[in-house]
Amino acid sequence: MQVKMREILKKEIQEFHDRLENSYPFFHLISGSQQGESKVVRDFLICQKVCFEKFLQRKSKEHSFFENIGNSLNNISHNIEIDSSLSIIPSATTSDQLIHYEYVLIGSRLGNKEILRKKPHLLKGLGADYFSISFPLDLWGDICDRLNAIHDVQTQREVITCSQMLFLDLYHIGQACNMS
Repeated sequence: MQVKMREILKKEIQEFHDRLENSYPFFHLISGSQQGESKVVRDFLICQKVCFEKFLQRKSKEHSFFENIGNSLNNISHNIEIDSSLSIIPSATTSDQLIHYEYVLIGSRLGNKEILRKKPHLLKGLGADYFSISFPLDLWGDICDRLNAIHDVQTQREVITCSQMLFLDLYHIGQACNMS
């Protein structure tokens, strides 16, 4: 029996995922602590905006989820100063080449559900509109199906490597926010 790409990807990114979740601001957002929470939320939103903004601009017409996330992150620009030199521009051009962005972004919505379970008050402050966007089950199922349809080993390796690098990008942006 052939192992599904979704399972391979999950295994291959686990180390990168765990490193991110145990770093600033992600760990502090997930933990129960409310000390310095407004800066943590601000820095989390900066990470999301810097990492996903250009991707969301490309995908906003494809599904309301991408449009809503993009609008939410654009709204924070009015409340948060973000270094304009920080930007990640996806080099991929097709939806299949951008699947790692979809996987990481939509997968993060699972984490947001856990965060809100612990910290429902986040639905009232900075980023409330971002945290209130629901988990898109239809998109998640579509991404898993598209991942599992990838059988070419080279393409699988590219998706894995790009996903790992995206987690590292988020990690490094978070570290940069922590220095400010």
